[in-house]
Amino acid sequence: MTSTVDEVTRLAVTASSYGQLSTTVGITAILLLLALLVQKEFLRTSTWSWSRKSLQALDIGIVPLLMAFSVVIFMRFLIDILHR
Repeated sequence: MTSTVDEVTRLAVTASSYGQLSTTVGITAILLLLALLVQKEFLRTSTWSWSRKSLQALDIGIVPLLMAFSVVIFMRFLIDILHR
Protein backbone atom coordinates (compact mmCIF):
# COMPACT_ATOMS: atom_id res chain seq x y z
CA MET A 1 0.00 0.00 0.00
CA THR A 2 2.85 2.39 0.74
CA SER A 3 4.32 2.06 -2.74
CA THR A 4 0.88 2.83 -4.20
CA VAL A 5 0.59 5.96 -2.09
CA ASP A 6 4.12 7.02 -3.05
CA GLU A 7 3.37 6.48 -6.75
CA VAL A 8 0.07 8.40 -6.56
CA THR A 9 1.77 11.25 -4.71
CA ARG A 10 4.59 11.40 -7.24
CA LEU A 11 2.16 11.44 -10.15
CA ALA A 12 0.02 14.13 -8.54
CA VAL A 13 3.02 16.37 -7.91
CA THR A 14 4.57 15.95 -11.35
CA ALA A 15 1.26 16.28 -13.23
CA SER A 16 0.38 19.63 -11.67
CA SER A 17 2.11 22.94 -12.09
CA TYR A 18 3.64 24.62 -9.07
CA GLY A 19 0.98 27.34 -9.05
CA GLN A 20 -1.87 24.84 -9.13
CA LEU A 21 -0.30 22.68 -6.44
CA SER A 22 0.46 25.59 -4.10
CA THR A 23 -3.04 26.99 -4.58
CA THR A 24 -4.59 23.63 -3.73
CA VAL A 25 -2.46 23.25 -0.61
CA GLY A 26 -3.19 26.85 0.39
CA ILE A 27 -6.95 26.45 0.01
CA THR A 28 -6.86 23.22 1.99
CA ALA A 29 -4.91 24.88 4.81
CA ILE A 30 -7.29 27.85 4.89
CA LEU A 31 -10.35 25.60 5.02
CA LEU A 32 -8.80 23.55 7.82
CA LEU A 33 -7.95 26.75 9.71
CA LEU A 34 -11.52 28.02 9.32
CA ALA A 35 -12.95 24.70 10.50
CA LEU A 36 -10.73 24.71 13.59
CA LEU A 37 -11.61 28.34 14.40
CA VAL A 38 -15.34 27.62 14.10
CA GLN A 39 -14.97 24.56 16.32
CA LYS A 40 -13.06 26.64 18.86
CA GLU A 41 -15.86 29.22 18.98
CA PHE A 42 -18.47 26.50 19.50
CA LEU A 43 -16.43 25.03 22.35
CA ARG A 44 -15.91 28.46 23.88
CA THR A 45 -19.67 28.93 24.26
CA SER A 46 -20.27 25.47 25.68
CA THR A 47 -20.69 24.74 29.37
CA TRP A 48 -19.11 21.29 29.36
CA SER A 49 -16.30 20.67 31.82
CA TRP A 50 -13.93 19.24 29.19
CA SER A 51 -14.31 22.16 26.79
CA ARG A 52 -11.41 24.09 28.39
CA LYS A 53 -8.96 21.25 27.65
CA SER A 54 -10.36 20.94 24.14
CA LEU A 55 -9.73 24.65 23.57
CA GLN A 56 -6.10 24.21 24.56
CA ALA A 57 -5.78 21.21 22.26
CA LEU A 58 -7.21 23.18 19.33
CA ASP A 59 -4.58 25.88 19.86
CA ILE A 60 -1.93 23.28 19.03
CA GLY A 61 -3.37 23.04 15.52
CA ILE A 62 -4.49 26.63 15.08
CA VAL A 63 -1.24 28.44 15.89
CA PRO A 64 0.92 26.71 13.23
CA LEU A 65 -1.84 27.11 10.63
CA LEU A 66 -2.07 30.82 11.43
CA MET A 67 1.68 31.18 11.02
CA ALA A 68 1.60 29.30 7.71
CA PHE A 69 -1.33 31.43 6.54
CA SER A 70 0.59 34.60 7.44
CA VAL A 71 3.67 33.46 5.52
CA VAL A 72 1.60 32.55 2.45
CA ILE A 73 -0.20 35.91 2.45
CA PHE A 74 3.09 37.79 2.95
CA MET A 75 4.82 35.90 0.14
CA ARG A 76 1.91 36.37 -2.28
CA PHE A 77 1.85 40.08 -1.45
CA LEU A 78 5.62 40.32 -1.90
CA ILE A 79 5.48 38.53 -5.26
CA ASP A 80 2.74 40.87 -6.47
CA ILE A 81 4.80 43.92 -5.51
CA LEU A 82 8.01 42.62 -7.10
CA HIS A 83 6.32 41.67 -10.38
CA ARG A 84 4.92 45.15 -11.04
